[in-house]
Amino acid sequence: MKTKSHLPFHTRIKYALTGYKMRNFLTAFRKKAPKYLLIALLVLTFCYLSLHPLHKLKVRFFFTRSCTIEVTVQGPGDLSPTTESTTFVDGDWVQKGDSYYYKIDDDKIYRYRRSFMDQWDCEVSDYKPSDISTALFDRSNWKRADGSLFVWELDDEVEKKFNNFHDVCLRRENGRIAIVGYRFYGGLRYEVVISFSRFGMTGVTPPFEE
Repeated sequence: MKTKSHLPFHTRIKYALTGYKMRNFLTAFRKKAPKYLLIALLVLTFCYLSLHPLHKLKVRFFFTRSCTIEVTVQGPGDLSPTTESTTFVDGDWVQKGDSYYYKIDDDKIYRYRRSFMDQWDCEVSDYKPSDISTALFDRSNWKRADGSLFVWELDDEVEKKFNNFHDVCLRRENGRIAIVGYRFYGGLRYEVVISFSRFGMTGVTPPFEE
């Protein structure tokens, strides 16, 4: 009879996987795996909750590559907010309304615009993030609000540079991470909410072929 060391390689692998020690290891692993998974889940959850809201947005977008950005405005007498704009982001594609599509390709941004003849024209866009957008998404410009763990306020010196956009904060709005601020128009104070939602569930299907 052949000794174990002289058995064919595949036979030795079979012995290793079905032997007494391996069975004991798998049994112990099956018993402890749920506990380890629960601990890992709790650690990851704690780490996520500890993140700054802007970092949470970046993490969620990194894993899903899609989201919906909605801007709503509500005045003092309005019963419900009015949607000012909705932007859909899906991978390299961005849809703004029904007439504008953008595609990010390396360092270029292509804009597709519906023409008067119901055709789609393509051009290289010279879009650059505005100073407001750059400031709002800079983590260093935010500080935690006094007495609140989940509300962040925009730095006063940064906010002074904005035109008619004040008391800006980061908070949860209807279960969504949102940038909330206020502006005056016609002597009335309006609340502006920029919310981020539908991560991993937003799709963009351009109505044309490239």
